[in-house]
Amino acid sequence: MRRMELWKLAGIGVLATLLAIKLGTMHPEYSLYISITACLAVMLYSMRRLDGLIVSVRRLEQMIPLGRDYLKVLLKLVGVSYLCDFAACLCRDGGQSAIAGQIETAGKITILALSMPTVIQLIRTVTEAL
Repeated sequence: MRRMELWKLAGIGVLATLLAIKLGTMHPEYSLYISITACLAVMLYSMRRLDGLIVSVRRLEQMIPLGRDYLKVLLKLVGVSYLCDFAACLCRDGGQSAIAGQIETAGKITILALSMPTVIQLIRTVTEAL
């Protein structure tokens, strides 16, 4: 992401925060809507950069002889991590810390489940080498 784009994203975040604080004193329900809208706008704006990331991952696949499966797992793990973090932050912003904690726990369990076949294969490879 270019530096100017980061400034725009930071500006959107700060402006939305100030607006949410100001409106939150008069209409608390609008504060959450502003926060969710700003988060979605930043997320969608950031997702435009995924094409470049996919191209870089494909180059990495060609450079590393590990195979596509490992990079697919890695991308899934990163995706689960970002999605759960995004959802948990929105829940916390809405005052639902318990739900946020459960989303984070579910994300950790999902990451563990997705990575387990790779960990097992790694352990097999190490034990066979010994």
